Amino acid sequence: MINKALKRLAFDEILTEQIMLEIAQNKLLKHKKTLLIFTGALQNTYLSSLPFQLTTNQKEVLEEINNDQKSDQHMVRILQGDVGSGKTIIAFLAAINAIEAGTQAIIMAPIELLARQHFSNFKKLFPDHQIESGLLISKIPNSQKKQLYTDIQTGKIKLIIGTHALIQSEVQFHKPGLIVIDEQHKFGVAQRLELLEKGMICDFLMMSATPIPRTLIMMCYGSMKISTLKEKPTGRLPIITSLLSSKKAGSLIHSIKNAIEDGAKVYWICPLIERSESLSLNNVKQRYISLEKIFSNQVAVIHSRIKVEERERIMEDFASKSGKIKILVTTTVIEVGVDIPDATIIVIEHAERFGLAQMHQLRGRVGRSNKQSHCILLYSHPLGVTAKYRLEAMKKSDDGFKLAEEDLRIRGGGKILGTQQSGLPLFKIYDFFTQHHLIKHANHIALEQSNKLNERFYVLINLYSNISDINIPSIATISIA
Repeated sequence: MINKALKRLAFDEILTEQIMLEIAQNKLLKHKKTLLIFTGALQNTYLSSLPFQLTTNQKEVLEEINNDQKSDQHMVRILQGDVGSGKTIIAFLAAINAIEAGTQAIIMAPIELLARQHFSNFKKLFPDHQIESGLLISKIPNSQKKQLYTDIQTGKIKLIIGTHALIQSEVQFHKPGLIVIDEQHKFGVAQRLELLEKGMICDFLMMSATPIPRTLIMMCYGSMKISTLKEKPTGRLPIITSLLSSKKAGSLIHSIKNAIEDGAKVYWICPLIERSESLSLNNVKQRYISLEKIFSNQVAVIHSRIKVEERERIMEDFASKSGKIKILVTTTVIEVGVDIPDATIIVIEHAERFGLAQMHQLRGRVGRSNKQSHCILLYSHPLGVTAKYRLEAMKKSDDGFKLAEEDLRIRGGGKILGTQQSGLPLFKIYDFFTQHHLIKHANHIALEQSNKLNERFYVLINLYSNISDINIPSIATISIA
């Protein structure tokens, strides 16, 4: 009986997500899109000024998005790509189309550091072009925020980049033409719909930096159009991945010392924050103490218990060329998408404890420049058959899509480390790796029910901040046998 009840609750979660996706599209279709009239000349001007060439894959995806923007139908598209495949520049170029058409473009990121990074990168990539842009994050002083609100509402600011601050009631867009949600799976359903509500007349692009197995695409995105980036930008060297026994950690530290003297920066990942009575694993605090004795004030630590403001201060120092921090000891709290070109080494301690998808995402924190980067998978004995297979797979392949499929195949049941890094929506009960057989049925029911439940479901979404608390009584009799 308990298993049946849990199965039903899991189905409700997956069904709720599916209905949300269908409602989002239905609500857009009920509003007439502001027709974007642009020639593409402005985009071409910006393209010609880039210090690099787009890959063939990027050009294909950009053409798909350009065609959607020219259409009189709303674009509702997901852009997924492997780590470092160049999604952000595609979002910028799509934003330029919307701006040429006389509308605004909005880009929302899950954390302030990433929003700042996008804002800074836009300025760096296009220093000679004048598009009025603004950065809206919670840290901005109130006086500055009020001016930003005014400039956004009057249309003075054409490109708006920010965090959750964009969905506040004080923010009123003048004439939105494109909304981009970066790392969309890190936002709750209510947050995504709130931003959508502000832009019912515009195009909608969601981005995910994590390859998702084909068998889960439908569940994650419903009937949305999908663009995929697989190629890496030109000039990037393959990351050299090595397997190393934890018994040789001393020689590794000596090599890292030499690398730091040559200008390298290092991520050191641990699976735990502090010592556990049940698990004999090195943790962030222990590793920080051991490295700090050798590298003194060049080492810093971040994890989920440190305040966000302090975390971002440390990350900014680590990212800065003049910063003191050379080694960052951390859990998996380091965010997907953070781009620090000088970070060329990542050590994943107790790598045997991590899933393939998460290790690949962590590996993607390096290899962000034309410098040779290294990923060291530090493992402890004894190694199980599955753990050994995962480590060998990581060493042999840097194809995130291939690794995602392998991850789905071999992890099957059991609790996984790093669901939040897998690029999949977060659930309390539903498990992607053991219950993916429920997806097809949930998708079918969602298509049938989305129109009937549209308004009532949308009210419930706005009343509850956690999607898992929402009940849908009108479909309680659905059979999931």
